[in-house]
Amino acid sequence: MGGGAEGAGFLDGAAEPGSTTGESEADMFTDSIRSGEAERRMDAWLPSEATRQLLDGVVAGKVDPAKVDPGQLTRPSLQHLQQQQQQPQANPMRDLLVRFCGEAIARGCAPNADSVPQDSTGAAQLFRAGCHRACLDLLARLLLQHHQQHQLHTPASLRLWFARLALLVRTRQLSTAETELLAFRNLDGPDLYYEFYPGQYPGRRGSMVPFGMRLLHADLGGAGALARLYFLSAVIDRMLCNLQAGLSEAGLDLPPMTAEQRRASLELWQRRKAAVLYSVANNLATVAKDHAAAARVYGQLLTLDPGNSERICAALGRLSMQVGDLQSARHHLGRCAQSAPAERRDFYAAQLAVTSADWATAQRLFRSALDSNPGNMLAANNLAVICLYTGQLREAIRLLESLLERQPKLAIHEGLVFNLCTMYDLESSKSVGKKTRLLETVARHRGDNFDVAAFKF
Repeated sequence: MGGGAEGAGFLDGAAEPGSTTGESEADMFTDSIRSGEAERRMDAWLPSEATRQLLDGVVAGKVDPAKVDPGQLTRPSLQHLQQQQQQPQANPMRDLLVRFCGEAIARGCAPNADSVPQDSTGAAQLFRAGCHRACLDLLARLLLQHHQQHQLHTPASLRLWFARLALLVRTRQLSTAETELLAFRNLDGPDLYYEFYPGQYPGRRGSMVPFGMRLLHADLGGAGALARLYFLSAVIDRMLCNLQAGLSEAGLDLPPMTAEQRRASLELWQRRKAAVLYSVANNLATVAKDHAAAARVYGQLLTLDPGNSERICAALGRLSMQVGDLQSARHHLGRCAQSAPAERRDFYAAQLAVTSADWATAQRLFRSALDSNPGNMLAANNLAVICLYTGQLREAIRLLESLLERQPKLAIHEGLVFNLCTMYDLESSKSVGKKTRLLETVARHRGDNFDVAAFKF
């Protein structure tokens, strides 16, 4: 209910492709201040046997990194970066503003790649402003500068690559993201590990590749995504077994870890395991359409991630509704209604009423949920849709317009804007004026990464 896009993951709040799953999003652009132990914990990874042997040879001084076969190394393609420097990202939002609102309004709505510092600080500013296409332009410049000055990777360059790939996904440029990821192969090249650079990082071990980039790499590309996600899960299982056996994630007994350090490592890798399983469940539900398998994975997550049991049960409820299993849907949503905080109980009770087509009760409960939590945009969107279904078109429009006026940063997303524009079309054949005003509102608050199809011009 409440059409349009609501997020990348089937489970609201699940790790989406490109999420950092343990690192802050700012880490995509800047060096984080971490202790040596925290750094070791975040960077830990198990290379393949062939890569491990080569890295052991470098550490022992038996292999000269400069003489390693170039075919074993990772050389990302710069072709797309060079093309983008010559021809910046298309900006459908700005094009629409120029067409309907004029050049002056379009020019003043959002920063671009030239209006911020030409470094990772500027990229972070564009990211926070929602100007993801402009951020991609700047990241292309920064990566070209890096690779013109350095032949090999650094942690900073790989963070920039991760940011670029994640933003390509967020801006729905999936084929470009897949093409650029091909150059990184399976993210196991020896030059992606600190041990390959004993001069720059003496004594440091682990992967320079952010974990979020590994998850994004596994999740992209429909046909092989599940196999890659299960491989990622298997590697994490080995690392957890090593930790539980009193070793490091990599299976070493050095350096020694305190009980607190081991606990922190276990917690981090259990969270990352959960992030992978959320992506597995999402893929099973939305790509493979294997709803029974998706439900089993969500069942695993109830044990692995009990702190998110409410949201997992809600996902199971939605999954059951999709396949028409209303009895299971009522069971899962009922569990949510019983365990949720008071301000969310009416929301789940309203969804239960929807499974029985009890629109009057659903409307009353969604309204109560919205009164309890004015920031619950799903309750607002669903309430508006029910008003539309029950012939209350003007009330539905009034509700959504009021939300956009009072809480624009929260209320502006593609699903809600799509629904409101649909209602404008139903209300009058002269809906362009209202849509144009809505376009200006969205442009003031949402940067350049907004699906303009939601406006239905």
